[in-house]
Amino acid sequence: GDSMEGSHIYEGDLVYVQKCNTIASGQIGIVIIGDEATIKRLYYKDNLIILEASNPKYGSHFFTKQEIEEIPVQVIGLVRFLKNRFYSKLLNNTIQI
Repeated sequence: GDSMEGSHIYEGDLVYVQKCNTIASGQIGIVIIGDEATIKRLYYKDNLIILEASNPKYGSHFFTKQEIEEIPVQVIGLVRFLKNRFYSKLLNNTIQI
């Protein structure tokens, strides 16, 4: 989809992910919500996990500790690198190819 276009992540990009079950607040990760996977920026605040899209036309999703366990909501990896046909991006550094 187009929810992460503001972070230059587009549908069809190749995303390299470091497998892990926690990431730091503000990082972009792969999250499983129930049986669906998504790429979002994660924030932690007041016992909530907030999943935020980079495209302003999408709102943030807030999950309580109880929802995290019941749905479940699970971090499965940290986005480390992405590649599309125009450029490669390593976290905040762009490498022209």
